[in-house]
Amino acid sequence: MNAVWRLSLLSMCVSAPLCLAQLATTDDGGRVLLASRWRLSGEAFEPLHNGIYSLAANRWNQAAHANSGYTLTRPFLSGDGTVAAWDRNTPCFGSCMILTPRSVTEFQGLASTPKLPEYGLIPSRHARFLLSPGFYGLSDFALQDLATGQTWSPPAGPYLRALGVADDGSVIGLAAMRDIGITQALTPNRVVVWRPGSEAREIFQAPSVANAWISADASRALVEVAGVTRDRRTSCGGSTSPAEPVNGSHSKRRATA
Repeated sequence: MNAVWRLSLLSMCVSAPLCLAQLATTDDGGRVLLASRWRLSGEAFEPLHNGIYSLAANRWNQAAHANSGYTLTRPFLSGDGTVAAWDRNTPCFGSCMILTPRSVTEFQGLASTPKLPEYGLIPSRHARFLLSPGFYGLSDFALQDLATGQTWSPPAGPYLRALGVADDGSVIGLAAMRDIGITQALTPNRVVVWRPGSEAREIFQAPSVANAWISADASRALVEVAGVTRDRRTSCGGSTSPAEPVNGSHSKRRATA
């Protein structure tokens, strides 16, 4: 029964735009982290309420909350559930023309303190590595090994528009160059995988890549290619091995954004 209603919750949040919810789960599905504007029964009313809720042992608890326009998004749970994270976003007060980070990634259960900028941090599936993707090319990506504290960033690493990180420290992103103080992805876009101590390997190329993900063990990748029109996307999946790169077995769908 628990599995049935968890599946119902997932289906409802994915299919209903008004739900305004995002969720993350552990590898076994036994714990859920939900970002939502809903409230638990008995919670006091807050203007523009937004919360992070944790489900464990069939019981919901509030992990964090925000109000008055602040939002909590991008929930993360490590595979074993020991590390949780989310972004706390600051609303725009006055002019929004100034390009500056407006969110901070908050953690629970992290073994060591991040040495990276707090904006948009991406943990690997089991929270061994932490990736800072950079900020609109104005600052470059940085990678931290949370077990040793060691960090990498260009020029010690390649110039990338970093998009994700695996548990062995492999980073997936778009090959880039630094030009007039801004890191810009090469055109056509080249999806590469780089690991500290190795060279970046190209696994896919397309005129425009919207996003890319890498599996926890770094063996597989999924690439989202932007279509000719803005409401079309193509998903391509495959191996990260040079002998079997991401292929063109496309699965077309309409973008939800």
